[in-house]
Amino acid sequence: MTSYRVSPELILDIADHCDRATLSTLMQTSKAVNALISQNERSIAIAKLKTFLLPPLGEILSSEDERRCRVTGKHSFATIQELDLRERRMGSILDNSGFLLTDNAKTLGMTDDSLRKFKAGLKRALYITDRLADLETRPEVQRVQHRITRRLSSLQVGGDSVTGDVDEDATDKIDAFDQGVMLQHDAEAEAQHSAIMVHRSLQFDMIHELATLDLAWLLTLGEGAIKGCTRYFEKMFESDPTGTQYKVVAFKEELLRKGSFILWAFVRGVGSMDAFARNSIKQTGEEIMGFEIGQHHNCGLSLILHQEMRQRVYDQLQRNDPLSVDEDQEALSPAKVMAEAHHMIGTEIGCKSWHGYSNIVYPPPEE
Repeated sequence: MTSYRVSPELILDIADHCDRATLSTLMQTSKAVNALISQNERSIAIAKLKTFLLPPLGEILSSEDERRCRVTGKHSFATIQELDLRERRMGSILDNSGFLLTDNAKTLGMTDDSLRKFKAGLKRALYITDRLADLETRPEVQRVQHRITRRLSSLQVGGDSVTGDVDEDATDKIDAFDQGVMLQHDAEAEAQHSAIMVHRSLQFDMIHELATLDLAWLLTLGEGAIKGCTRYFEKMFESDPTGTQYKVVAFKEELLRKGSFILWAFVRGVGSMDAFARNSIKQTGEEIMGFEIGQHHNCGLSLILHQEMRQRVYDQLQRNDPLSVDEDQEALSPAKVMAEAHHMIGTEIGCKSWHGYSNIVYPPPEE
């Protein structure tokens, strides 16, 4: 029988209510305590999830590296560890980085109190982008991916290798091999597209269900990301202004799709993580360009976010004065929609002078 210096009930009560760093320390005190806490992992994890700003809606993706593996088990210490990592990274960027200018109240034209509220709002927006990214773990997407895996396994190229003189039979084998490779490549591309479209549909649905203030925070986060990215790419604009602008817009889209992970990878990532971020931005920039010239009709989250905010603004204008509103909401310009978002954020943080990142004179980027 295992003996404890204090009762197991007290240990578990401490584990339920202590902060996450203390829990880690507690588990290292003895093998018996570690075993006791591990046996009660689910209930402790449920308690710990409540300490985060926005607990996950289901399973989540790992941010350890660019592979973004699925973290198994919503109520697990692995999930708590991943959320802890995300929160530390968010705090680091918001408190100690000039990317969003949240390290200096004066630059943003805010009081310290307004800046504190502003950072809290941006953090909430980052949590929402993480929820959007984590929708990839939903059963709907997983079913498509499993179906794809089975299909690809049936298309695996095999057979005997061709050696020696190339006779007619060998030529047939080569042709069959090449055809198999092409079929597999096409199937992989189609499979990836199918999974992405299911994920994107879930993301669209989540955006439609967000509170209007959350939409405003997401728009503000995206605006700040664009301005920060523009500073980072300043020299590239001199040689390739059009291509660089697509990359800047793509970064905003990537932030909505991949959450705080891509922000960290771009701003602080090194090695393969940095390369992944820049390659993702390049690919998404090409995707946006293709959408604009009509190569495909797969619009991104940025467009859906703006359309949803425009609908909310239009609905509010109608409620305020039905007779003075044009019947066509398309008349609401992007600038008007963003102005309404800025007004909402300014009211929320107690800073009436807030008119968005676009009105801020940025200091030059650090060398």
